[in-house]
Amino acid sequence: MECESSGAAPEVEAFLEELRVSRRLSENTLLAYARDLARLSEFAIDHDETLLGLRRQGLEEFVRQLMGAGLSPRSVARIVACVRGFYKFLVLNDYVAGSPADDLHAPRAWPSLPKFLSVEDVDRLRLEHAAGEHADLGPRREDAREVGLHRVLSA
Repeated sequence: MECESSGAAPEVEAFLEELRVSRRLSENTLLAYARDLARLSEFAIDHDETLLGLRRQGLEEFVRQLMGAGLSPRSVARIVACVRGFYKFLVLNDYVAGSPADDLHAPRAWPSLPKFLSVEDVDRLRLEHAAGEHADLGPRREDAREVGLHRVLSA
């Protein structure tokens, strides 16, 4: 990876080089980290700040901005992990005294909502139930459940 021609801040280049040499990350992973840190750098510039000067409140706003931009929760979590690793590197290498990202976390993804039945599905179930009402199936526990579901769907 050619960090020297990337135009990134020296601390970003040093972090990426550390990842390349020490952790032997793949080129694609390094490029993803570089993109994530470029996004953070743009955020800092837009807020008249430097990467070294960002505080916890700014990083939280950055995460909110990512979520508001429509990124998936998984993508935001990856970016947040990159930011935490970056600031840990900055502390270990005496760029900053303390990490504003120590316990920074991406918001949890909402659990997916249950799928609902279409009007056509409800009508089909009602018709199937109505047809089954005249069959001599005898009293079964499942019948009571089905009658209850039918009443709910018919409401």
